[in-house]
Amino acid sequence: MSTARYSPFAVIIILTSIIIHRFTSASFAGNTFCARASSHSQIGRPATCATAWRLLSSATGDISTGGGASNNSNTPDNDETDADLDEQSSGEVKSKSRRGGRNKNKNRFRQHVNPLARKFQAPALLSETNFLPDAFQDPTKDLHLDVGCGKGGFILKVAEADESYEKNYLGLEIRPSVVDFARDRAKRHEMDGIVHYVSCNANVDLERILGQYTGKIKRENGDHPTIASVGGKISLVSIQFPDPHFKKSHEKRRVVNPLFVDTLAKHMETGSQIFLQSDVKPVLDYMRETFRASPYYKDDLESVEEYLCENPLGFPTEREISVQNRNLSVWRTMLRRTDEIHKATEICD
Repeated sequence: MSTARYSPFAVIIILTSIIIHRFTSASFAGNTFCARASSHSQIGRPATCATAWRLLSSATGDISTGGGASNNSNTPDNDETDADLDEQSSGEVKSKSRRGGRNKNKNRFRQHVNPLARKFQAPALLSETNFLPDAFQDPTKDLHLDVGCGKGGFILKVAEADESYEKNYLGLEIRPSVVDFARDRAKRHEMDGIVHYVSCNANVDLERILGQYTGKIKRENGDHPTIASVGGKISLVSIQFPDPHFKKSHEKRRVVNPLFVDTLAKHMETGSQIFLQSDVKPVLDYMRETFRASPYYKDDLESVEEYLCENPLGFPTEREISVQNRNLSVWRTMLRRTDEIHKATEICD
């Protein structure tokens, strides 16, 4: 077959494929055109499927060359592995859709946000009444605070292992959609009143959260909070796998900073614990050095070159499981509140 005879026929094939595409899916039209072009390449000039697809794409102007793959840039949440097992074992299988022959998990969330954005600077709603103790059955119990709790799987497991419910458990997470997921999860496990999640920026709301729970601040009387006489204690704060914010210009976005450390010290009593861990060694070292620089905390390990080999809390986070399954390292340490009296308390006395 000559070139002159081939070209008009190729034009007919292209026009036919365009018509098919208008009445069927883009994928079906592309496959049809590729098949026809391939069959005629054996007669005359070579016409590969890729060439045919490019011709059809330029002709129609709306066919993706990505083969139907999603252009969603969001990555899975950092605590997905154990959450998947949790939900599947309880019959709560996540719904998935097939798009371009690829599973898409609807429970994936945006992994990184900018905590300095304006929308994250407003005070958060701490409970239905905006008074944190109302979220718990007994707000006088000791509190385990998990900062950056993700989808809440870790703290939920710790709470379920506490068979006598000696503590209350509070998870803080900056992403509202993730907190909604965590709250639904706690309800399914019938842990309301024991486990609570708050969508907030810890660097904005920490003072109010700890003040309300410890009883130093009670329900607001107009614009002037008053002192309460009864409250619970902050016995343990865990900060695990926080967003590293690698860029030098982004370090100010990190959750742990001197003001954050000082606010915790103001509301924690002697002997209460701070647990830190990360799979990024510089991030763990940065958090550790920030706490060690405060007179209110003492590291359980003398040397900054030493790290805990195992998770002392006994329950790995979903991120921790994922990291260890890839044979990567996790860096950990535990600090305790010293008996140093906080300067704010001295002023009040």
